[in-house]
Amino acid sequence: MIKQRDKKIDVLYTIGIVLVLIGHSHPSDWTLFESTFFKEVIIFIYTFHMALFFFIAGYLLENSHSIEYYGYKKWIFEKAVRLLTPYIVLSVGALYPKYYLENHMMPTVKILLTAIFNPRKGIWGHFWFIPVLLMCYIFFGLWKRFITDRNKQLMTLVMLVISLGLYFLPLHTDWLGFNDFKEACIFVSIGIVVKRIISQRQENAIQKSHVVCRILCIIAATGLNIFMMRIEHMHTLVSLASAGIMIFACWELSILIDGNRLTLWVSSHNFTIYIYSWLFQSVFMAICGIFEMPWYITSMAMFIVGFAGPVVMIIIYEKLDKIHNRVFDLVLGIK
Repeated sequence: MIKQRDKKIDVLYTIGIVLVLIGHSHPSDWTLFESTFFKEVIIFIYTFHMALFFFIAGYLLENSHSIEYYGYKKWIFEKAVRLLTPYIVLSVGALYPKYYLENHMMPTVKILLTAIFNPRKGIWGHFWFIPVLLMCYIFFGLWKRFITDRNKQLMTLVMLVISLGLYFLPLHTDWLGFNDFKEACIFVSIGIVVKRIISQRQENAIQKSHVVCRILCIIAATGLNIFMMRIEHMHTLVSLASAGIMIFACWELSILIDGNRLTLWVSSHNFTIYIYSWLFQSVFMAICGIFEMPWYITSMAMFIVGFAGPVVMIIIYEKLDKIHNRVFDLVLGIK
């Protein structure tokens, strides 16, 4: 039996990709738009946009039976190959020319290892998401292996307790993306719980809420998040609540928008768009910098090419059947 595609997830992926593109569409020198409303928009997006992707990962993991079908080892091996191939190839491939141009010498082994095992200091800053997502798959996939119908509630409680413990754990290191991993786990857990709750209820009944009510919920959640951004005390807890509120807002928005051909296409190619968008954006940022373009022109150009560049690359690749092979698929992030 073929599973029916969840259109809400397609929309959520599309929302997430748009947020990522906007969040990266600005000059690297923040002082150029320091006192503008756009800076507030960027900070607002950063409060939840990556948490949304981890929520989606948890939601889909709960809905998947791949671990049971393939076995944990094969399942996690396939995940590792798909995620780490573009991560390592692009990180290493870009490191050597960039480091040589900036320092007029080749990078040492230490610098190379740092770029790979300390994702935040890699050549592509946003690539931290890839190893962290893999770590989440390793952790939650292993957890899922031990779930039975009899212990499901207990194991869910254990998952939530461990995820919350990790979130507030006072251990900070960027190596292996641990800082990001311990914050990501709770959002994966929320995704798992939300999918489990929805599975136990009639989804049609859930989706029949009045449109006006959903719009009011989105406005209220957005306003509350803006207010919470100004709170300085209990920063860790506030950040968690802020991200959770906006995930809820995105969920409501995904139901309002409903799925269509565009969201289906973007969702199907979200990984490729994510990993290659910055390649095009950084090039245009440099070009705009050379011509001293205003920040708003730079930002608009970066957003457009950040989406259009990977889209054109995908379309060209899909038309060139003769060069299709697993290696190119993996490097390009094609499923």
